Amino acid sequence: SMLNLPQRQGEPPKTHFGLPHEQLSQNPPADIYTQLKAQVFDFEFVKRRPSVISVPGAEALWLLEEGGHSCAEAFMRGNEFAHVHPPYDGSLHMVLPADDVPEFLESGWGEIHPLVSVGSVPPGLVLVFGPRDNEELGVILGLIDTSYRFARGIWWSSSCSIKCRHRTMPPELQIGRQTTRERQSPRCQPHQAQMASPIINRLSSSLSQDSSSVNIEMHSRQVNGIFVKSVPQNVRSGPKAS
Repeated sequence: SMLNLPQRQGEPPKTHFGLPHEQLSQNPPADIYTQLKAQVFDFEFVKRRPSVISVPGAEALWLLEEGGHSCAEAFMRGNEFAHVHPPYDGSLHMVLPADDVPEFLESGWGEIHPLVSVGSVPPGLVLVFGPRDNEELGVILGLIDTSYRFARGIWWSSSCSIKCRHRTMPPELQIGRQTTRERQSPRCQPHQAQMASPIINRLSSSLSQDSSSVNIEMHSRQVNGIFVKSVPQNVRSGPKAS
């Protein structure tokens, strides 16, 4: 695993471990939630749009075709790899590389999606608890960056050994300039990280003055890790799972 997450402080919040999968307590303060929504969509090739799989009011990070793609295991449905729940909840769902899920769970930042156990959603689909302060916001933006890199095919996971398949996209989910026939074949080889995403370049501004150095180091390692590698994609169109 390459997450290098600090331990989340305190007891975990209460959640509804069912459908909809949501956070019931320790929800983000209004100002922190506003900052989260202002920064979380700031990635190249990402469209901010209503979620195609979550509750009304949830907003998705949708990867445009020209951004390059990973395998089915990196997406919830269509090109949606993450979404933010409405303010009464404040948590997020995102897909992480399966190799990173054990560290994510052990560090206390969230929980696995209930449908993972039945195989109807990607194995790396997790609920990430909403941030309670600026320091936690920085950690969560770093997790979103990991999900983004996984979706684009610049992050390593052992699921790269899975045979890649060409994706098909229902017409109502075709967003972006390319048609299904024009899409590139899935990629399943290492790629060197190029430029840090805009969200990482601005992470320090979202952290409070007393943020611990371990969080700042975590983000710099994610960005400067020389070989950040990954997996390939297909489409899942399961139930409204999150």
